Amino acid sequence: MIRILTSTSILLLSSGLAGAAETASHPTGDRTTPPTIESIAPRGVSRGASQRVTVEGYNLLGASAVQFSDPAVRGSVAEVTRLPDVPEPPRLGAAGLRSSVDLGPQPPRYRVLIDATVSGQAAVGPVRFRLATQFGTSPEGKLLLEPEYGVVSEAGGGQSDSDAESPRTARVPSILAGTISEPGDADYFAIRVEGGQELVFDEGGTRIGSKISPIIDLLAEDHSPLRLGRTHRNGGGRAFAHRFEESGEYLVRVSDYRKTGSEDHFYRVIVGDFPVVESAYPLGVRRGEAKTVALTGFNLGDGQFRVVGEPSRMDESRVECRPVTDTGPAFNAVKLALGDHPEVEAAGSNATIATAQSVTVPATINGRLSAGSHYYRFRAGKDSPILVDVTASRVGSKLDSVIDVLTVDGDPIESASVRAVAVTHTDLFDHTSEQAEIRLQLSNDFDAGDYLMLGSELMLVTRMPRQPDEGIAVESFPPIIPGRPSRGTVRLASFGTSPQAHAKGTPMYKVQLHPPGTQFPSNGLPQVRLYYHNDDGRFPHGRDSFLEFRAPENGEYVVRIRDTHGRSGDDLTYRLALRPPRESFRLTADPPTPNIPQGERVPVRVTAFREDGFSGEIQLAVEDLPTGIEADGTAIPSGQMVATLMLRADATAPIGKLFPLRVRGTAVIDGERVSKLANPGDRLQFVSVTAPADILVTTDKREVTLEPGQDAKITVSVTRKNGFGGRVPVEVLNLPPHTDTPEVGLNRIMILEDETSRTFSVRALPGAKPVEQLIFVSGIVETRSPQPTAFASEPIVLKIIDPAGGQAGSD
Repeated sequence: MIRILTSTSILLLSSGLAGAAETASHPTGDRTTPPTIESIAPRGVSRGASQRVTVEGYNLLGASAVQFSDPAVRGSVAEVTRLPDVPEPPRLGAAGLRSSVDLGPQPPRYRVLIDATVSGQAAVGPVRFRLATQFGTSPEGKLLLEPEYGVVSEAGGGQSDSDAESPRTARVPSILAGTISEPGDADYFAIRVEGGQELVFDEGGTRIGSKISPIIDLLAEDHSPLRLGRTHRNGGGRAFAHRFEESGEYLVRVSDYRKTGSEDHFYRVIVGDFPVVESAYPLGVRRGEAKTVALTGFNLGDGQFRVVGEPSRMDESRVECRPVTDTGPAFNAVKLALGDHPEVEAAGSNATIATAQSVTVPATINGRLSAGSHYYRFRAGKDSPILVDVTASRVGSKLDSVIDVLTVDGDPIESASVRAVAVTHTDLFDHTSEQAEIRLQLSNDFDAGDYLMLGSELMLVTRMPRQPDEGIAVESFPPIIPGRPSRGTVRLASFGTSPQAHAKGTPMYKVQLHPPGTQFPSNGLPQVRLYYHNDDGRFPHGRDSFLEFRAPENGEYVVRIRDTHGRSGDDLTYRLALRPPRESFRLTADPPTPNIPQGERVPVRVTAFREDGFSGEIQLAVEDLPTGIEADGTAIPSGQMVATLMLRADATAPIGKLFPLRVRGTAVIDGERVSKLANPGDRLQFVSVTAPADILVTTDKREVTLEPGQDAKITVSVTRKNGFGGRVPVEVLNLPPHTDTPEVGLNRIMILEDETSRTFSVRALPGAKPVEQLIFVSGIVETRSPQPTAFASEPIVLKIIDPAGGQAGSD
């Protein structure tokens, strides 16, 4: 029998075959992928103009609004179009190998056209935006706001990329735009200049996410070099100026320092005689006062500008402003420190301890390190804390500072005695100064709560390895969360020491801390004296120095400041504060744009950076939530840095809308209520509601009570929905210090595709203190999105009790 297929039956048959192939390729089924942004074009928009911007990515269906971080930019969604699927590049997993994790079928791709209108008064520089979609708030996209110059592309109009023999011709002023798409490529542009003309070159692609390490070379018409960017310190990525002695045509060559290339290695080089600030002196002003600041850079006139000590919107400890010149506002902002104490000018003659300049605490000293060292004499009371706080590289100075507190005779002052009591060695690889996990040769002599000494760095162990392919965790900011990769954390050194890089095989000592001057019988291991000395301060000081000094006796002391590399010069500027502690805190919320499925709970991690020894409780609340969305009030307990807020949406909460997210922390400091917003000044913090989630997470416990050293078993169950059949990584949130989940592996606790539950342990380590606080078990649906949504269980009350009968505290 011959069967005749109609066009409809052919279509149905081909669809069925495609569906079967899709099922075979993705056996774990579909899943809901949050919106993603894959590409943006163009990358730059001009001030005072309207521009259509094309955004492409996954699950941008229903894009209804766009929000910009700068109110000088307004936008609207003009069109949303479904795009055909395209082959995906291989996804890489651990060690750069191809990932075997099935993320389901490729989500639908969409093109969103945005009409953006930029005020003529908008500041040149990056601007961020987010889209509101049916699948929640998109990740950040970034554009560069640019001056009203013409844009010259390295390829356009059907032409091939520019090269040395066929450069693109650009009329100055201009914006040179392009992409180093292949490793080792370079793009060429020809510009015509007049003799004596000075032009400024400023690359902006790196400010909006380009992977390029830009090198900008200037060549004569015969290709002989005038200025090679790679030979200039920080030549790539920083604005520079060049004066052309003769009229003629010259070449601008743009390349990547590492000789790499891809579609993400884009650049946008502004060329013209515009104003740019390189440095300022002094580096800060006193709060509420005005001061004339001398600026250096290009096209700044006499460089003298009046600055008022008012905090910036994003950081209350900084002043941010754009000087206005005869040719308009500077193309970059000036960032200055904001102080609270009397300002003192360095004498300049205080280059020896004998000529130390006398200052009265509290004071903030503004200076230029024109000599090898500067010395300052001050008076301190016994055991009264005085903070020695340097601000330099954080606001653009070239100084890499080192500080010491000395006697008036120039002798170092001991701060503690350190005795090593056990030894092992680092292992597997060299460690940087930032890594928060250290690989070591395991030893039974080490445990969480111990202090370790590597080189001259001291660090606190917060967690021992739980499985073979893991290191010890040390105190860091933000703290490492069990089961969550430690990328993005920064190691914190202890007792005024500085984080260092450590080679594989470096001796690692378990140490005990004792008062200054303590003597010990020899045990064959090092005994070290700590002194009041600091190179790099703890986060967030970076390369700037910071230490807490407690005078052993009433009297006069001397602080010395110098450069790590022994340099001196007027461009090594600094701001040295001698001040009492000023307890405070800062908050961040992650994610800043939680997408909450209807009827579900999602966690928001709130992290506190505690300043100057503040250790009190911080109450957290979410303000001004719309009807249908609720948040549980919680607190960051005394001495801890992290708490988990839980946001819930009911079945009536509207989908596809953005609502501002305002997380506020309140604490009592010195008898006064102090209130701070998380991520202050960020206009792109939103909460939105999406369709019901692909999983439901439940646990078999509502309360767990432990003594130090004990474990408790918890079973987490996952109900899969919406056709989802993939594995589910699980993490435990909000664990107090000195508690752990021993079964956590490199990929969290894992519920595999053929499982619906997993039993794991929560352990109270021997050093755990009595506490009562809520913990949550969270499951994750793995998708192609850089910001997957976690779905949380109902809270579990974790109580750690003192076996001697002490009661747990409350959160």
